[in-house]
Amino acid sequence: IACKKLKSIFIIAIGLVWFLEPFFVKGHICQITTAFFFFSLGAYFSILHKDIISEFNKFFRFSIFSYITLGICYVVLIHMYPTFASWIKQMNVLCGLIFAYNISSYIIKNKICETKPLLVSSSFFLYITHTIINIDVLKILIIILKPTNEFGIIMIFIISVIVTITILLFIYTLMKRIAPRFLTFITGRK
Repeated sequence: IACKKLKSIFIIAIGLVWFLEPFFVKGHICQITTAFFFFSLGAYFSILHKDIISEFNKFFRFSIFSYITLGICYVVLIHMYPTFASWIKQMNVLCGLIFAYNISSYIIKNKICETKPLLVSSSFFLYITHTIINIDVLKILIIILKPTNEFGIIMIFIISVIVTITILLFIYTLMKRIAPRFLTFITGRK
């Protein structure tokens, strides 16, 4: 029990560092602490042999309400109270993860759409790693394509998402072949 409490304290401490990071850290360090927190969260569930989907499903209704409410609050407050809005954004990211898991789980359970095994198994990995490279992919595409109007900028954003997901799916597949236990550990799978 003491070991479980120590693990809980560790994940709470990392969560606090992540939650407060917008006030102290900028750029790639911020992205790294975000990834570290979410990878640690996945590892936490894995170490305690908890199913992340079952745990998140306990917050199904709350996640829907909080994700939408926090998103609206962020948009309304970002210009008037940027510091406060940063806290709201951090809470919204966490609620967004729970919301995404719950909605995905609902769609799969109710057979609303067909899923591909690679996308299902890689979803958490994609969610927690996309910010690490997406900004750089976006910058590279802007330099290469040099958009001249709004349509060009929108297309670059869409292309950057596709390129980012493709790169991360490749990395995920490679890790699944080379280091499957490590991948299972960091993504919180049993």
